[in-house]
Amino acid sequence: MSLEPQKKIIGERIYLEKSEPSFKLAQKMFSVVEQNREHVLSWLDWALPENTKTAENLFCFMLNNDENLKKGTCFDYLLHLKSTNQIIRGLAFPV
Repeated sequence: MSLEPQKKIIGERIYLEKSEPSFKLAQKMFSVVEQNREHVLSWLDWALPENTKTAENLFCFMLNNDENLKKGTCFDYLLHLKSTNQIIRGLAFPV
């Protein structure tokens, strides 16, 4: 059974959005990772400097998650703060 994920899920203060992988988005997300690396390392192994050295690493990760989404084995969303549209984090989880 294949589930078709919603493009956007809107909550009261946040929204989840399935974005198409792009290098520009990977650069933006890498900047967020770099600014918050010490904080997120407690929860996210992929944020270790040896795992995410460049925006290219994140772009490959995004492409892989997108392929898994097409196979129906993973959901991948960006979490945004609704008031500013700021990306708070990415969410990817297996189905």
